[in-house]
Amino acid sequence: MVAGCLIYSDVQRSHIQHKLDRALVDAIDNGPLERAPILLARGADPDARWEPDETIWKRLTQRFSNRRHTPPLRNDLYSSVLMIAAERGYSVTVDQLIRHGADVNAEDGGGYSPLINASVRGHLGIVKRLIKSGARINATDIWGRTALMSAVESGSRQTAHVLVANGANVGVMDLDGRTAMSRAKGNSELTALLRNPSGKNSSAGIRNTANRSGKL
Repeated sequence: MVAGCLIYSDVQRSHIQHKLDRALVDAIDNGPLERAPILLARGADPDARWEPDETIWKRLTQRFSNRRHTPPLRNDLYSSVLMIAAERGYSVTVDQLIRHGADVNAEDGGGYSPLINASVRGHLGIVKRLIKSGARINATDIWGRTALMSAVESGSRQTAHVLVANGANVGVMDLDGRTAMSRAKGNSELTALLRNPSGKNSSAGIRNTANRSGKL
């Protein structure tokens, strides 16, 4: 009888946790964002992950299968709530999630991280917050692309400058043999920055307390 009650209690707790996590994902994905801190205070997992319905899942798997030479996907296929918030520029929510212990180096199946997501969108404040919280500067996605490559490709000079100033490796090559420099062609400011990455000691510097080596 006691064992049965304990099992029921565990199942009930698991069900409550799942509901909290789904509610947090929904608040960050669809709004209102004001619900996020309330749900976190109630125990929602700051590393909760978005889970697509069956239709979206089929589209995702089809998209990857249509690509030639797609590297193996990583274990956690879905985006964490921090990855979603970082990509969309929700700086207050990013701060709330980090303060509640969210993993700043979480990845989805494609190897995208909060830092890569924020860099590709040019969300400078979030990039700085992630770096300060220990984000790996040189971590790559499954195609070998770094946050710096993402920032350069999107034309965000300020983001690229902050990344370089904090140890981003300008010479990394992705699986296609492309570097940040090759992505900067046609942009004289970015090209100059990458040719002379002397900003490491500039005012853009942010002390990262984690290992900056990433996966390289």
